[in-house]
Amino acid sequence: MYSSFSTPDVQGAGVPITSPQLYSAGTTDDLRQAMMFIAHQFPKAPLHGLGFSVGSNLLTKYVAEEGMQIRLQSGCVLGCVSDLIVVENLDYHIH
Repeated sequence: MYSSFSTPDVQGAGVPITSPQLYSAGTTDDLRQAMMFIAHQFPKAPLHGLGFSVGSNLLTKYVAEEGMQIRLQSGCVLGCVSDLIVVENLDYHIH
């Protein structure tokens, strides 16, 4: 029997957990699966990647992991987070 519960993570707050893999800013598996699906559905389509903030870290890691086998023709990363621990602990409240 499976039960579901909600998690307050940024990537889908309040969404039931349906996978044994929780969110990780360093996991490229979801992006890889999406790219494989898109490449299969549209084999001749030119693919380009754009990442912002934590997404830029994800895209950079994905590009490095895929190397010369990558399906992307180009990639652009903006606002790269250089230290996820420091960013996580920042106080963004307006005083």
